Amino acid sequence: MTIASRPRLQPLGLGELLDRTIRLYRRNFFTFLGILGMVYIPLSLLQIGLSYVNATQAAGQRVGLGGPPPFTPQYFTSLGINLFSGVLTVIFISGIATAVFTGAVADSYLGEPITIGGAYRRVGRKWLTLLGTLLVSAFVGAAIGIWWLIPCVGWLTGLGMLIYFQGIIIPLVASVVVLEGRSGTAALRRAWDLARTRFWWMVGFAAILGLFAQLVITGPILVLGAILGVVLSTLDVAPSAQTLALAQTIIGGLSGMVLGLLYTPIQLTAVSLVYFDLRVRSEGLDLTVRNADPAQPPAELLARAPAGGAGGLFTWREMLWFLLITAGIIAAYFVLLGIAAAIIFLAAAAFR
Repeated sequence: MTIASRPRLQPLGLGELLDRTIRLYRRNFFTFLGILGMVYIPLSLLQIGLSYVNATQAAGQRVGLGGPPPFTPQYFTSLGINLFSGVLTVIFISGIATAVFTGAVADSYLGEPITIGGAYRRVGRKWLTLLGTLLVSAFVGAAIGIWWLIPCVGWLTGLGMLIYFQGIIIPLVASVVVLEGRSGTAALRRAWDLARTRFWWMVGFAAILGLFAQLVITGPILVLGAILGVVLSTLDVAPSAQTLALAQTIIGGLSGMVLGLLYTPIQLTAVSLVYFDLRVRSEGLDLTVRNADPAQPPAELLARAPAGGAGGLFTWREMLWFLLITAGIIAAYFVLLGIAAAIIFLAAAAFR
């Protein structure tokens, strides 16, 4: 490899970052799908089966007189299925797939050839470190939740702090763990120190990425569900509760699997490139890459590149920003509630 084969890193605007994300995604389309699909597809099929068992039990209970009583064996079975499915998602998607994919994106972005098998071999045991860090982040999230319960200061800042932690800090943690070799609270602190250098830009980026996910995944699944209902009513078909549960589970599960498989690489690639951009802006990573030994592997280069110093845990200005996020979320909630109430009122008036 030569230095010229590595990209010219530079600060990126939002449009440039999204453009590079799509270009990288298109250039490695089948490799990226293969890396993610190795874990994503078998897990999704298993979860579809678990969801069907859950849905048929719920449908059978609704057929009974007056609905199911609380705390039945079926209730605990459903609870266990949901818990088991969640644990599998954390281990295989948030842990293994995210760790492998993050390393592959970094290698491709820095000019290294990538393969599906090579990406899994190269990540080694870093996915275990990522899982451990995610476990630590769960305790940190619980601590923030306790902070939220504190009168006045907690009520005003806790919600904004929790949303920023879950929507921005945790996604960045994968890059810190895989590319820098940090773990636990050190990785969380490192992600926070990077994100705080562009606080509001990161808020806007996370909001755009979340909205895009809703449009790409949630929207089509809801549309397919509505189409299924219209088709059944048009054909005057009255399937049993179990048959309807099977159809909804399979259609919803398969469509969710396909859409998630296509979208998740975009999300993970974008977050990885944001990590690079933050380091370029705050730590001069572009100069480090430009002056690096051409034979130095990207993983070693990123781990040894100089990192910025850590400041205080929070500043008063950042606490004010968390307060503004909390106020914005509450305001948005009441606006949406008002819009929903207006739609219901207009619909009732129209059919009166």
